[in-house]
Amino acid sequence: MKVITLFVCLITLSLQRVFETVKDECIQETNANPVFVEKVIALQDFEDDYDLMCFQKCVFVRLNTMDANGEVAKEVVMSQLPITEDVNAEIVSQICCFLKGKDSCETAFLVWRCFVRSSF
Repeated sequence: MKVITLFVCLITLSLQRVFETVKDECIQETNANPVFVEKVIALQDFEDDYDLMCFQKCVFVRLNTMDANGEVAKEVVMSQLPITEDVNAEIVSQICCFLKGKDSCETAFLVWRCFVRSSF
């Protein structure tokens, strides 16, 4: 089974350079542990770390997939998801985009983890 991280789902190859800049900026802004960030990207190993949660919010906000209040822009997410035979992007987005955490950082993290675990 092919597994693709949420980052690949949300970021086309043409936006990879933008993502790298955003990633570095968000690590600095949120004080997220770079090791945790890389573990999530490479291994889908989610640390239960609040700074990592806020890192994901920062990335989502900068890529316009979430507003500053933690509302997920479902239309933007849908436009970025890959369409495959194995994955129904509409169903997955219905499930993942409406998850809510205690605050916007936790919401971003829950949405991110949901997409990754949905085998994108």
